[in-house]
Amino acid sequence: MFCCQPTHRSAEPDSLVVRLTFVDRDWLLQSRPDVYYIKPHYLNYPCVLVRLPKIRMNALRELLQISHEHVARSR
Repeated sequence: MFCCQPTHRSAEPDSLVVRLTFVDRDWLLQSRPDVYYIKPHYLNYPCVLVRLPKIRMNALRELLQISHEHVARSR
């Protein structure tokens, strides 16, 4: 699994949870806090929450590619 709809009620509606490294997550949170966010439930997991209405299609495509590669390397 490299992305899915968040099931924890703390996530905002119309969000996606995407698996990636903590370093990548920190960079995304700092660079675009209007698009990427984290809730306490997800702090210890290597993932980031994405506000789908706020992300551009090319940025989402790139994020999913990074996530897919991360998960593939982890096997």
